[in-house]
Amino acid sequence: MNLRVDLDGLQFGEDVKNASRELGLDPRRFALGWGDWNLVGTCGEADIQRFMDTCSETETPAQVVGEVSNGRGVNATYNGVLGVMTEFDSERFAADSWFSAGLTSYIDRLLNEPILSQL
Repeated sequence: MNLRVDLDGLQFGEDVKNASRELGLDPRRFALGWGDWNLVGTCGEADIQRFMDTCSETETPAQVVGEVSNGRGVNATYNGVLGVMTEFDSERFAADSWFSAGLTSYIDRLLNEPILSQL
């Protein structure tokens, strides 16, 4: 399965935009960070409108962020460029977790690592 994420099309709430401006950071960096508040799901193209209507009725913020296709990996469009998206997530209890280097290391990676590498 290949995921293609449109980072250019992400919409952010006013709080995120204000914090991003104040810190001089791209709000998309916040969206890529750790946390249990990010949820991504999939549905067939024919069901998107029904899903969005349900979210609206329940006052649950939702947006289409990309598409799933055949293949492997996660690709993204960022500033008009398509590339392989850097993995910023890190399961803290996994043996290969780079989060074990500490919070400062994680924040440095999140803020400074390129968001994309070449396809």
